[in-house]
Amino acid sequence: MEATAGLSTLLLAAGACISQDGLFSGRCALQPAECGLTETYTSSFRLALDYPDIATICSDQAHIHTIPALGRCDSASERFICTSHKTACINSVAFRESDPDCSVFEDFRPVETKFVRSYYGECRPTNDGVAQGFESYGAWQFTECPKGGTYQFYTADKFFANAVPQVQCDRVKTGACVSDSDPDQFFCAVSKEVCVAEEGFSYQKSYEVGATCKLCDTVPPPPDTKYAKAGACIEGNKFVRCALIPEHCDGLGEEFFDPITLSESFSQTEAAVCLEQTGLHQVRVGRCEGNGDLNVCTSDKTSCRNTLSFKPNDESCLLLEDLDVTGDENYFATTHFGHCSSGEDSLYEGYQEGRENYCAWGFAECKPATTDMNARPLVFSVAVPGTSETYPTCYCDDVRTGACVSETDPNDIYCAVAASACAQGYTYKNVRTLELASGSNAICYLCRELGDIPTLPPKPTQPPIALPTSPPTASPVMSPVSSPVRVVPVPVPQPNTADSNLRPSAATQPMNKNTGAIVGIAVGSVLLIALVVFLIHYCLPSTPNPQGIGAPGNNEIQKEDAKEVREHALQNKPMEAGQTQEDFVPQEDHSVN
Repeated sequence: MEATAGLSTLLLAAGACISQDGLFSGRCALQPAECGLTETYTSSFRLALDYPDIATICSDQAHIHTIPALGRCDSASERFICTSHKTACINSVAFRESDPDCSVFEDFRPVETKFVRSYYGECRPTNDGVAQGFESYGAWQFTECPKGGTYQFYTADKFFANAVPQVQCDRVKTGACVSDSDPDQFFCAVSKEVCVAEEGFSYQKSYEVGATCKLCDTVPPPPDTKYAKAGACIEGNKFVRCALIPEHCDGLGEEFFDPITLSESFSQTEAAVCLEQTGLHQVRVGRCEGNGDLNVCTSDKTSCRNTLSFKPNDESCLLLEDLDVTGDENYFATTHFGHCSSGEDSLYEGYQEGRENYCAWGFAECKPATTDMNARPLVFSVAVPGTSETYPTCYCDDVRTGACVSETDPNDIYCAVAASACAQGYTYKNVRTLELASGSNAICYLCRELGDIPTLPPKPTQPPIALPTSPPTASPVMSPVSSPVRVVPVPVPQPNTADSNLRPSAATQPMNKNTGAIVGIAVGSVLLIALVVFLIHYCLPSTPNPQGIGAPGNNEIQKEDAKEVREHALQNKPMEAGQTQEDFVPQEDHSVN
């Protein structure tokens, strides 16, 4: 790259890691240390000559932002800040190089630090420097500040109470690798190690280069937050229902109108309700019709464990709630969604709030925005967790969506859940592409924050079932026997579901007709056995048994207790050695690379 007349500022272009067979490993890099043992670091200068396609990728700002080229001041006193060099820490001993959670632009560490972006040290002019008109700038390390008393280096996190770090990558000036034979030929670089790979080039510090090299382009403010609006299904000029995608319409003469067209052509009709939260909540979605998914209402087939069990456009499944709350097979009063997470534990434990975790319409929302390997992979998990005693927690106001972005005006966007919802002249961008600081820099949510979440109505209390008893009969006593055992029904405790979103399982619900029949048969069997034993004792002599050991009543109690223990053990059978959760709950692979 050559400096041309009038060009005073250049954006740094990254190098790349090239495999031994000359193929792009998929990772852009700022320094040789970021490449593996079997890879060769290739500078941006060499990429432009030999690999122009890769050079284009690694000079793109979205790819620059994702490069994990930084380390961390890894202590509480440093607030665990991501930065570029040990000299940017208050205590250089606390610096840990090459933290995979620290990229050029963002800090992805989910705990311990409140920062979500990376910060750098700063070269500030002294009083003498200010008098000479010098200005402050960010620096990769302290040696990038001029000597002579005109500048002083400050760490990334200032050692003052309530101080907030300010210097992000767009304020960082870097050095450059300059040709030994032609000082006008150079390329921007963050350290002298980059120049070693190019024979005939030497490193010059940021204040020595004949032009300004910037680590990255201007960083925008935090992303705007927007909310989805529904479109509508129209048949002729008749409003039928609110919908988010054409697939929500029946297709029998119904036509889908996106929110933009709806607001322009139907704003004065009853279809305008779809542009409000009230109408949005009435959008029908689908249901995972299977016990493994607890018949949950959800948005997309990828949110079901078995995608074939998904029934789209279920009339009882709305965006917010499940209207079928009286059937014994439906467990939830609300609709739930899958989620994207940075750890595979979420496949079983359910959605947990975190730096990179968010609820999503479907697995496609987890796909990274860039194609290089530095893009952090996220795993998609279905709506209902795979571990017992864990429940879905993704409601519609937790769900992040993509958006339809105008092809002529990048600031003209509206939130949407799929490409089919985009009007002509708009292109769909998923969650991760939409939030790029170098792109639309926006975050979309499916619903605004919910005030009240629907809950299951309490079950009606049923009286205990009266069990049949035989009339008393008089009979001669031939020998002492145990008294007949009277079986007293125990009322089933009713769970309090008034404040619960989880429908009680069959084990905790009142006995239904089938259960009553089974209990009647069991009790009748007990009475029949008791009668047979009584007749045996009546016809045959027997030895007195004052302790009652072996008496029919006691034996039957033991048998019933043993039966209950066996049935309970089968229902709660622990995993055997070598078994995993997948042995009990089949799952599809929803990981996204």
